[in-house]
Amino acid sequence: MVRKSVHARQDSCNNAWVKGARTVVKPFLRLKTVGAENIDPASEPAVFVGNHGSTVGPVAAACYLPVRFRPWIHDKMLDRDKATESMLGTYKDRLNFLGEKRKHRLFYWIAGLVTGAMDTFNPISVCREKALKMKDTLRESLDALEGGENLLIFPERPYPDYNSTSFHHLSPTFGLLGSMYYEETGRCLAFYPCFTDKKRKRYVIGAPVYYTPAEDVRDLVVRVQDALIRISEP
Repeated sequence: MVRKSVHARQDSCNNAWVKGARTVVKPFLRLKTVGAENIDPASEPAVFVGNHGSTVGPVAAACYLPVRFRPWIHDKMLDRDKATESMLGTYKDRLNFLGEKRKHRLFYWIAGLVTGAMDTFNPISVCREKALKMKDTLRESLDALEGGENLLIFPERPYPDYNSTSFHHLSPTFGLLGSMYYEETGRCLAFYPCFTDKKRKRYVIGAPVYYTPAEDVRDLVVRVQDALIRISEP
């Protein structure tokens, strides 16, 4: 059987809503995908690890990552009311000319669009404030991987200011997926670094970093982080 290219696989697996959103957003981002050939279909399912790059990173991944994936998303951004409050907090010093009521209505409307868009990707909820909830996130993620689904995560810490363009160190939690997946399947999970480079107008996908059996999770995370740093450079 002839394998489809990564771009063909992307086009064949996304619903009409996502394709329409990409058509609208791409002209504003105008990024060039670099390194799509690094994605080896034989390595899937895999974990794609990106930089947040303010709000651009997740949007760029949705537009330019040429595989189907389920993203990790903060639970607050999956609930319309919580997303509204989060946005109001982030942009509290903007659009004040609208007045509080109109500003709230505007962000409530935007939150409805955002949560609706995220739902189309069948996201995995992440609760940053409760460590026990992360067990549920990891379990659901492992189930997804075992079901053949790719994951997309943005594990920077401290969690970036959404107006920030700088790169942050990675939280080690996601590295646990390497050991968990190996214990369940005997396969070494691939982690692909993905970097949204607004300055150079690129969406860069690096070569995979594979989990090594018996490897300390922190060492795996450092290797993925180093790979992200390398592809972020000119």
